[in-house]
Amino acid sequence: MNTFPNLNRTIVLIEGKQPFYDWINSVFPSDEPLKPEDTVEHNSYLLESELYFEEPKEALQDYWKDIFENELFDMCTDPNDWPKISWSLFNKYFQCHFSSIVHDLGKDSLKQETFI
Repeated sequence: MNTFPNLNRTIVLIEGKQPFYDWINSVFPSDEPLKPEDTVEHNSYLLESELYFEEPKEALQDYWKDIFENELFDMCTDPNDWPKISWSLFNKYFQCHFSSIVHDLGKDSLKQETFI
């Protein structure tokens, strides 16, 4: 049996719900409408490792605004077209999936990249 390094992070995978896609479709009405069931890839974010999961969304207290802005930017780079962000809207737009165990199955060393 192989053993794999365990990263000292918690992962949250962000999955858009129908209201998020409704917003995207309203910003780009001439494009083919997007639907949640057509999306096969979702963004994941690494969080601090010492999170408690009695109420998983509490783990997002320090991160949700940055996550929200990144998810909006991935779809529309003009902040003038973004909705007014709030915790309530974040929960309406996204389903969050958490895991406190992240195994590194890669053979290469980890590297960080910054995209602008």
